[in-house]
Amino acid sequence: MNHLNKLTRMGMADLDLAYRNTIYGVDHPAGDFDIRIDAPCALLDALLREHGITAWAFVTACNPRSQFLSSEENAARYAQLLVHVRALGLNVCTGRGKAAGGDWVEESLLILRLEEDAAVALGAAFEQNAVVVGKLDEVAKLRWC
Repeated sequence: MNHLNKLTRMGMADLDLAYRNTIYGVDHPAGDFDIRIDAPCALLDALLREHGITAWAFVTACNPRSQFLSSEENAARYAQLLVHVRALGLNVCTGRGKAAGGDWVEESLLILRLEEDAAVALGAAFEQNAVVVGKLDEVAKLRWC
């Protein structure tokens, strides 16, 4: 049974724990870095300062509502998310959500200047359970959609 399908059969506390244990990896030319829920990220704060930005969000379009999709379906959803975010004129870094145990990976975007409420709405539009959000000099937060 796939890890994501198991998540949907778990309780909310288990789902919350799974999200909190995920590593949110960001690809950046100056050096890749990881975001963790409830933890500061100095490299992310430096990126925000460099661009004069205070808000960010980490969003995926893959595996809606934690239901496993094929690689092709997830690639198409990720492409739709990328087109949508670029149409909004927002800067992005590619990334991926990775299970701490390494048994699944979801292509994702770090979206700069996306405020928390807008990030939750975007996550809901792409049928996600949650998104990761934050502000300059604050820890990353998990927000349910």
